[in-house]
Amino acid sequence: MLQSPEIQFAQKLASNEKPIRTRAIKKLRKYLSIRSQKPEGGFSNDELLKIWKGLFYCMWMQDKPLLQEELATVISRLIHSLQKTDAQYLFLETFLQTMNREWNGIDRLRLDKFYKLIRMVLRQFFELLKRESWDESLVERFGCILSTQVLSAASGAPSGIQFHILDIYMEELATVGAEELTAEENFKLIDPFCKIAAKTKDRLLLQAIAHSIFDEIVDQSPFAIEDLMKEVKKLKKSRILKMTLKVPLKCLKMMRILDLFFSRLLLQAIAHSIFDEIVDQSPFAIEDLMKEVQQQGQNVSDDSENQDLSKSKKSTGRQLNGKEAEKEQNFEDDSEGTVEMPEDDEDIGPVLQFDYKAIADRLFELASRTSTPSQNRKIIYRLVKKYVFLSDVFLE
Repeated sequence: MLQSPEIQFAQKLASNEKPIRTRAIKKLRKYLSIRSQKPEGGFSNDELLKIWKGLFYCMWMQDKPLLQEELATVISRLIHSLQKTDAQYLFLETFLQTMNREWNGIDRLRLDKFYKLIRMVLRQFFELLKRESWDESLVERFGCILSTQVLSAASGAPSGIQFHILDIYMEELATVGAEELTAEENFKLIDPFCKIAAKTKDRLLLQAIAHSIFDEIVDQSPFAIEDLMKEVKKLKKSRILKMTLKVPLKCLKMMRILDLFFSRLLLQAIAHSIFDEIVDQSPFAIEDLMKEVQQQGQNVSDDSENQDLSKSKKSTGRQLNGKEAEKEQNFEDDSEGTVEMPEDDEDIGPVLQFDYKAIADRLFELASRTSTPSQNRKIIYRLVKKYVFLSDVFLE
């Protein structure tokens, strides 16, 4: 009996011999590209699940960290071989289904390689959305898959996968799209987390979302303001240049006359003592503003939060990979309502811009619904206070 191509690929990808696995990946790349180009060449869910099972064990067999990272990159880039959008989304969906199914069987020594694989698949899917100019319908479809396969209770996703995706989501999104994503587009990319935060009954998941997504945005706000000030500075320079080009001829003649009376040294002294001094003082002005933000933010913090989160420390540890987690994850926020200033020598990397008022309004809308659990509403309202205050400061 002739086996299907997907089963043959799965067997070769799971081979004990590395050359066989390497050749199988190369052939798989061509197979995915050629078949997806045909009008009738769509893949079924079962077919891609078989392929992903082979890819999973291909990753399982790979030793040495550098080779594991290289293999994770190669596997994640297979999504670009698919020529149809439906096939690409099904490829992501079956990947998440495979990880959910196999996760509890992964031993501690192999965890890192699969953490890396999840990170690379997420990054390449962001690259896919970037190539499509962050189309709204595609972003919404991606959010639906993320919710149904990872975040919702019905997904059956292990907590290890949920927490890892939450930890890397903002970082990978910034790596791929920080330079071109607008605040409105970023808002759509985090909206699935807003919805899950309002309806989940998993308290640890709720705290993880609050910490890894919404508190992360707050922590990034000083850098976002700094980037905004740089843009404003560029705009001011361009405006000054335009104004200079429009100076009347009489004014130019007057400037030449003044140049005769004032030596170049005096002009340089004026420029250095007045205008350069203003520019040099600008970082301190921003710092003073952010200190005021921090001081005001402390006034909106709720003293009851520490009591609520301290109770969660006493909750039983959740199983991770079929074993008790060695350390229970603690998502306590010790600085609610505050914005920490960055260190002078800290390289924060790319920063995403957000409309803080839009986030506050969305969270408030979801928390105000009668279907929202009271414990969720309490945590979300505290987040709303942070974003309302940030919005006021940002407008100032």
